[in-house]
Amino acid sequence: MNGRRYFLNYTSSQWEETCENLNKTIRMIELQRFGRNKTNSKLNKSYDLFSHVDISYLIEPLIGLLRDPFSICPRINSTSIPKVVYEGAVVQSKRSILLLIAAPSFIDLSSTQLINFGNNWNKKDSNVFPWIYRRTTEIKHPKVILLDLGSSYFDTWGSDITAASSLWLHEYYKCFNVKFDRIIAFEYGPLARKTAWNQLPNDVFSIYTLINVGIESNGKVSPWTMLQAIVQPDDHVIVKLDIDAPILENVLINQLLNNSKIHSLVDELCF
Repeated sequence: MNGRRYFLNYTSSQWEETCENLNKTIRMIELQRFGRNKTNSKLNKSYDLFSHVDISYLIEPLIGLLRDPFSICPRINSTSIPKVVYEGAVVQSKRSILLLIAAPSFIDLSSTQLINFGNNWNKKDSNVFPWIYRRTTEIKHPKVILLDLGSSYFDTWGSDITAASSLWLHEYYKCFNVKFDRIIAFEYGPLARKTAWNQLPNDVFSIYTLINVGIESNGKVSPWTMLQAIVQPDDHVIVKLDIDAPILENVLINQLLNNSKIHSLVDELCF
């Protein structure tokens, strides 16, 4: 397969009615924090949280609510819901979002067995991540690239520090000892250059490219033009799209879905 995944059959998760399954939300938050760091016995209990397809990887649960359920669902006074989970329940919370880096296990199609990655995957000198496991070609240094479309500043959105996407993604991957090789940020709204650069951590400064113009569906400021110019098939690419322009967003998504030269290069999409 050379790293590409082919969907054969979709199975929904048990997490269909989010507000009625807040106990599962707690487990999702825990899994996002610890991922494959958890012990094998605990990893096996996470399987029912995921939607999945007949490929080699579990995928995120496909649910109706895209906000932290504890921030929008009616508060439940119950001993089964620890009060502490409500402390981080803000509208812009991203703690219920799972990305592939947290994958605790994979499905071996030859045996249909659920196999844990194991604790050795978290060593800082490891360059084998879930998305390149068991590829047919040896990949020693695949790049991890983020395209943040509608980035605002690196660590703030307006005055809301909980809404900063680039910072959250950077810190989240860093928790699993993965560093982005490149971050390309598009932002239509004018940004103060000194503020934009002063917000960058030292380990981000050299890999960060800010394009402070609005993206377009074609031409040199199309994100897909940039994507095809810099990405190799074996790189791992995360695209976040939120530009508050629904018509253009839909055009870009349709281009992504219908053009194999584009979607074959994207591994994770946050939209």
